[in-house]
Amino acid sequence: MNKRGILNLIVVGVLMGFPMSLCAQTNVLHREFEFSATSPMNDDEDFDYETCWSIENGNLQVGSSKGPTGSIETKSPLNLNGNATLVLKVKVNTGTAKYRVSITGGGTVDYDEYTLDENSFRYDAILIRDGTPYTKIKIEGIEGYFDLGAIEVVSIGDGYFRESFGKMVSGSNTEFGLNSNERYAPISKCDNQIGASFSDIVVQSEGCIYLLGGSYKTPPFGVPSGSMALLSFRYARSNQMNVKLTVTGASEMAALNSTNFSNSISIMGSSLPRDYVWSDCFVLVNNVDRDTRFTFSGESVFLDDVELTPYVILDEAADNSSVILNNRGRCWVTLIRTLGAGYWNTLCLPFDIT
Repeated sequence: MNKRGILNLIVVGVLMGFPMSLCAQTNVLHREFEFSATSPMNDDEDFDYETCWSIENGNLQVGSSKGPTGSIETKSPLNLNGNATLVLKVKVNTGTAKYRVSITGGGTVDYDEYTLDENSFRYDAILIRDGTPYTKIKIEGIEGYFDLGAIEVVSIGDGYFRESFGKMVSGSNTEFGLNSNERYAPISKCDNQIGASFSDIVVQSEGCIYLLGGSYKTPPFGVPSGSMALLSFRYARSNQMNVKLTVTGASEMAALNSTNFSNSISIMGSSLPRDYVWSDCFVLVNNVDRDTRFTFSGESVFLDDVELTPYVILDEAADNSSVILNNRGRCWVTLIRTLGAGYWNTLCLPFDIT
């Protein structure tokens, strides 16, 4: 009698022959535009500009109402190794505008054209796949003109997102020590700053944050619409606590091997391990898109290593070639495999596993 088995595996190197490990996350480029008469754009060491203007509050206007449209381009290669997230703080003051993101020197984007409607600033996240040490980025207006308030490029290896809180420093040498000199956690000490936010009381600890009745909200990810992903993070408690995780838009979450999807999940204190011990949490996320953002809120809980990783299903009864080709690198995999009862079964996988 055969049994239909499901195996859950964290894998490295989905595409046979091209194993990749997750690189340490690096903030490659971070800029809040603050131009003035004493710091003209033509002296900028990071970017080349065409038909761009410094506007009130130091923001950058790309293009002109009189035309032609403008552009901004990185001068030097970004020295990427794998995936990266490009996050832009953008708005259009009048009518609508469109812009294009193009990559040279290695790497691709899933979507290259974006439309802005008249509104306040929003955050656009663009996932750059397979960046190289020679990758350069160009942001080019193709219709109308728009304001650019900030730009950030973060290297994320071969995942979708990772926030290590590695720049947080406590007042002690212990992992859970709290900084009494700079108690509140500054967003500038996050790996991903643009689009991320803290609310209420969030305290910086040693390489992590401490939610003391506050919350942490991720930036958007720029993942193609309809994607499935695995959200993982570490948490620890200092006493009885409750962690609540919510997600925006059409995205929904569920525990692994569960079909009970919703836009919020609660982890109750009574089910958590003892004080000051790290535990790993894994959440399956459906319908991830470029606007998906997660909010972690809690009372007396430490949070670290928030990561979003591709998730795929491989079925031995189906042709999986396109899924494997499109998901090179580190990935969570559910494998549907028929196993025979009463004897040893062989298992051949098209990837390396950890």
